[in-house]
Amino acid sequence: MPTTPGTLYALSFWYAGHPVCIATNGSGTASASAAAGSSSINVTSGPTSIYTRVTLLFTAAAGTTTISFTSLTNFGCGGILIDNVTVEPLPRTTDECKNGGWQSDRAFKNQGDCISFVVTGGKNPPAGS
Repeated sequence: MPTTPGTLYALSFWYAGHPVCIATNGSGTASASAAAGSSSINVTSGPTSIYTRVTLLFTAAAGTTTISFTSLTNFGCGGILIDNVTVEPLPRTTDECKNGGWQSDRAFKNQGDCISFVVTGGKNPPAGS
């Protein structure tokens, strides 16, 4: 996807257990890896089909960034389900956090959380991620 080098982005998605995994795997769990550029996270579904939201922060290194999802489950049950994938740049100024701007990427819990992130230069990560 097109990105701006040096910009911090939030990759957000929802995941849940695949119905076949829940029915065929003794533990009912499955795992996957999500990656954006050099950042990655592993997620594991529980023995239910309840969706969980995850946010992965990454800094773009080039004009394009590869986003990928890879199943880590090898027993043929279908892995996990991924839904509602979004990628949005995070605010770089406190003004971008105001007037609801903190809500655009859904990584922040509130405006203060967004402003704290910007003022600390990203050292205080979003509480919603």
